[in-house]
Amino acid sequence: RKLSAQRLENRAEQILIDWYGQYPDVEDLPIDIEDMIEFASESDDLDLIVDDSIDRGLPSGSGPAILGVSRWSADGKRKELVVHGELFDGDTPQERYRCRFTLAHEYFHCIEHLPHLGQANSPHLNRPNIFTAEYSTETKKRWYEKESKARRLQSPSDWREWQANYFAACLLMPRKLISNLFKRMTNEDFVITESCEQKIIADQIARQPIQVDGT
Repeated sequence: RKLSAQRLENRAEQILIDWYGQYPDVEDLPIDIEDMIEFASESDDLDLIVDDSIDRGLPSGSGPAILGVSRWSADGKRKELVVHGELFDGDTPQERYRCRFTLAHEYFHCIEHLPHLGQANSPHLNRPNIFTAEYSTETKKRWYEKESKARRLQSPSDWREWQANYFAACLLMPRKLISNLFKRMTNEDFVITESCEQKIIADQIARQPIQVDGT
């Protein structure tokens, strides 16, 4: 379904308020995304799974070919948020940041897209070319070394990925909180305008383009 940027931001904000009991403050950074998902596993039929085999059979270059997957369990009763073990256990700053973004991105797929797709018709949101980095087996570049390219949103899958990216940025870097942090650090007001909104943050964090169907 179509969700505006404002609705995505509102949903992320409500989740933060429910988690912290109020709108988070600067002291709450970084957002406890892993704890939030583990808590959701108790109340939202959601399981967090770390699996090194989700990219089995795909060319990986110098890193995982799939960073995360959203899917229904085999019996169709629970949602599964799966993260590649190499990313989840990574110790570099890039891996830690990307893991947090992947968790938030896949979390939105689990709470929004999987229920609407339904267990029977779409048991898996398997999009290896969309929510993972595009690798070059010749240059052996890591996913965070690849350059992003502008893509148009054409297919329903494209829009789902944009929604998940935007939601993840809103959840991890809330507009009001980042503005307050900037003001505290510089003693100046900082306004996130339409030209400097979470979409840009999402693009920078993800460091990956949105895959567009060749139609």
